[in-house]
Amino acid sequence: MKIGILTHPLRFNYGGLLQNYALQTVLRRLGHEPLTLDVPHVMKVNKTTFLKDVLKRLYYRYILHLQVYIFKEWRYNRLYPIMMQNLQPFIDTHIKKIEVNDFNALNPNDFDAFIVGSDQVWRRLYMPDIYREYLSFAEGWNVRRISYAASFGTEEWEYSPLETTECRRLLQKFDAVSVREASGVSLCKKHFGVEAVHVVDPTLLLDRDDYCNLFEGKDIKPHQNGLLVYLLDQREENEKMISYFANTLGLPPFSVNSKYETPGFHPVEECIQPSVETWLKGFYDANFVLTDSFHACVFSIIFNKPFAVFGNAKRGLSRIESLLSSYRLTDRIVYSTKDCEKLDGVIDWNNANKSVAENREHSLRFLKDSLGK
Repeated sequence: MKIGILTHPLRFNYGGLLQNYALQTVLRRLGHEPLTLDVPHVMKVNKTTFLKDVLKRLYYRYILHLQVYIFKEWRYNRLYPIMMQNLQPFIDTHIKKIEVNDFNALNPNDFDAFIVGSDQVWRRLYMPDIYREYLSFAEGWNVRRISYAASFGTEEWEYSPLETTECRRLLQKFDAVSVREASGVSLCKKHFGVEAVHVVDPTLLLDRDDYCNLFEGKDIKPHQNGLLVYLLDQREENEKMISYFANTLGLPPFSVNSKYETPGFHPVEECIQPSVETWLKGFYDANFVLTDSFHACVFSIIFNKPFAVFGNAKRGLSRIESLLSSYRLTDRIVYSTKDCEKLDGVIDWNNANKSVAENREHSLRFLKDSLGK
């Protein structure tokens, strides 16, 4: 089957890239032809508000003395290829995609099915066109409609009454619905009247060897006997937490991401992300992982690395709680150094790996049944 995949844009997010890679890999192994429908990454100038925006930025910069770029759209579009230089080769090599400017212009004859997911595709806060994520552009098409591990990203309901009604109507046309978090099952039932299946993130459909094959043979600096630090949010408490684990474990900290995620007023050289393969090998090499990232938790589990989650509800802690509860690892979440004493226990990787295998089998069965294979 020719399958179109809707997910988050393929950008700077390692987890976002790897979940799409994993889903495409599994679909190809099942004999299908997956194609990710990506949105061109251009920061557009709003012609209607452009003059107002420029005047506002001039005020912020020269009156309030804030760090604001006057023509930020131009600067960002110029720097984007530079920041993506190490990630783009992975996309070009491993992910088949097309860039779509207008989804309504797609040809119905080019697709047999659509899969929405994974990642936070149903989080209203993140999606400018939420109806598209429920396949509004494909109404009336003779295709299978499936969501795989779609995420609302939060337990809170972010949709307006109008959006809820329309998305409910669209979702009820789906042939199969699955979500990534247990809370998503409840949200689908309560707001859409749809019975959703709880499945794993696509990255967990592949195993350790699948990911090792991506970086083996590549010239990547090793980080033996180290503390991998992958903290996405810049918080004052970060350094204190890093110091605690580095000193307690006697491990030197290292990172596998750029110093800053976006250029802002930072040198562009400090915003260039390392390759996906470098990021993966960091987990392979690490003795311990400190993170606040959902997918960093996933790869800590895949590589059987002891880890701690520096809890941050603003990033969507329900996603991590749902993941860890599946493997009885919710005690890995800490909120301060005072909580860290509970991490003295050794993780029972035999039980965790057994659960990973069982959940993988369940999720693959959903995918096969949904596609009629």
